[in-house]
Amino acid sequence: MEKRKIMIGTIVLIIIFILGFMTSRYGVLLTGNIIENKNAIKTPADYLNNDDFLVYSDKVVLKIENAKITNYVSESMLPFLGEGANGIVVSVESEEEVNVGDVISFRRGESIIVHRVIEKGIDSEGIYFITKGDNVDFADRKIRFEQIEHKLIGIIY
Repeated sequence: MEKRKIMIGTIVLIIIFILGFMTSRYGVLLTGNIIENKNAIKTPADYLNNDDFLVYSDKVVLKIENAKITNYVSESMLPFLGEGANGIVVSVESEEEVNVGDVISFRRGESIIVHRVIEKGIDSEGIYFITKGDNVDFADRKIRFEQIEHKLIGIIY
């Protein structure tokens, strides 16, 4: 009888472990529905093609028009943008060039903020973007294309 209780208890624990693993790792509920992972970070869209990289024995050349180099001090974007990270940024010409997952710098009052685009939508005023720092739990309020300064297209550490 004692062995049977231990065996049943072990089986129950294994089942609980498997169910917990499935719901946290794969986002599957007992109903079979997929749970949206609110913490998932969508990666930026590709900006460069292989032909845009020229690699030599003494240097690497990136063929990017109107690119600038900038550095970051941003706790809100850790670990993606740590202290000392050098970013390659470009100006964007239209709303179509900014996608969910892209990291942008935008003006809010006198400040320049660097956050990831987590939502792109349309409201009564036109296209808007919602951004969020990778290392914070809350999203920013809507921003408009006119506020966007640059789009980050590369990081060099």
